Amino acid sequence: MRRVALLVCGLGFVLILTAGSVTALATGNLSGSLTTQFDLDLSTGNLVIEPDETSVTLDVSYKIETLTFSSTTDYDLSGLLQQVFDARGRLGQLQIDSRLSFSPVFGGTGSTIDRTNSVNSPTQTYNLGRVYFVDQIEITALTLDDDANTKWRVRVSSDGTIWEWVSNEITGNGAVPVVIPVRGLVKYVEIVAVGPSGFIDESAISVQVSGVAFVTTVGTAMAGISLDTELAIATGGSSLTFSVRAAEEGSLLDRATIAFAMDPITCVLSFESFDVGLGLSFGCVEELSVDIGFDCDEGFTDLRLSAGDIETGFSWLEVDLSITYSTTVKQVRLSPSLELNTVGMCFTPFIQLHTGTETTLLDGLSLYGIRIRCSDNGVTFESLTYLDGIHHTKEDYWEMFSISVDGDTCCGGGFDFEVKTHFGTTTSLFDWAETEFEAEFGLGESYVVSTYVSFIPAGIGDLTLGLSFTW
Repeated sequence: MRRVALLVCGLGFVLILTAGSVTALATGNLSGSLTTQFDLDLSTGNLVIEPDETSVTLDVSYKIETLTFSSTTDYDLSGLLQQVFDARGRLGQLQIDSRLSFSPVFGGTGSTIDRTNSVNSPTQTYNLGRVYFVDQIEITALTLDDDANTKWRVRVSSDGTIWEWVSNEITGNGAVPVVIPVRGLVKYVEIVAVGPSGFIDESAISVQVSGVAFVTTVGTAMAGISLDTELAIATGGSSLTFSVRAAEEGSLLDRATIAFAMDPITCVLSFESFDVGLGLSFGCVEELSVDIGFDCDEGFTDLRLSAGDIETGFSWLEVDLSITYSTTVKQVRLSPSLELNTVGMCFTPFIQLHTGTETTLLDGLSLYGIRIRCSDNGVTFESLTYLDGIHHTKEDYWEMFSISVDGDTCCGGGFDFEVKTHFGTTTSLFDWAETEFEAEFGLGESYVVSTYVSFIPAGIGDLTLGLSFTW
């Protein structure tokens, strides 16, 4: 039944795409890009091509009125890595986004992406390299600062900006290995220590990817609200999600989402989770967000309160506050931001609140990091220093200085470059650990040449060369 459904969806999608492509060639716009990237590892003194970062990507788009049909083909050294067909746009009052993806190297026995992380931090982030339809994530190994009591959760994102929790709060590592169902589009995975304190020493994950996945979202707006329905049919699992969002800011109901898992054989739906978000405002708080989560295993999972840009009475000081209540713990995060009127300077201290055994009491607070950022006329300088030994700028580095420049070149092209220098616990001068240089040069409106190189105490670390052509 599942394979038949995927076949029907796939054939229908290809027919629509083919018809749209023919019409687009005759009446619409054709555009696309070809991007190549070669990653070379020179850290051992030899020239080694990194297979995970060497790729060729072809994007082609056809536009017909309010609809855009696109195709993305990814190759790496193993061959065809992924083929994605996408159709999005508006039909009358409906906003449609359909995605059909094939991952030939996945979908069978051993269809996993395995990653490890050994940098101690409150959050360990994994980048899968591109967006996949992920069936499940298995935490195969986990070492915590307190293996019995540190609490942690897992969240995912397709763009690194909007995150979704996919697990409940877990205490200690006694349950590891643990499998977490996802059934969604994912590029980034994070394991987060969510207790009042604590961090992760080491972790390892195994991400199961669907070989074929069809995801369609249909939305519309009426009576001041937006309604969205998402249907996902994949070789590893299917789901159906309904969402309601406020069409305008300031509404009491910000969003509500209910998700169902779909049986691949009978298509019977079973409740999976329910989340509701409320938006409130009062006094010095312009907007207070309230999020409540439930699932079918434990019922109530958490209550999250967050407020941004809280007015303090000082024009140069704003505060962001978030409080999370679960069945076993309360977590408080306070993020003040100082805006100094000196050439766009922003000074941000990172502060952690400490609670005692009685979580309603505040034992104190500590300063664990400082960021200074200045921008003027396309030039940005930033310094970031962590003081606690468990937050890092990259790898296990504790300090970073960077400068970036955005400008224009001749013939209508752009010019961007950024230099980052990191410091850590090393034996080199001033504890220098690594310097990264990244640049893009636009050659007219169609060609972009990119390069990335990192220098470490042993010599050149990574070297990446890229070329992109658009039409």
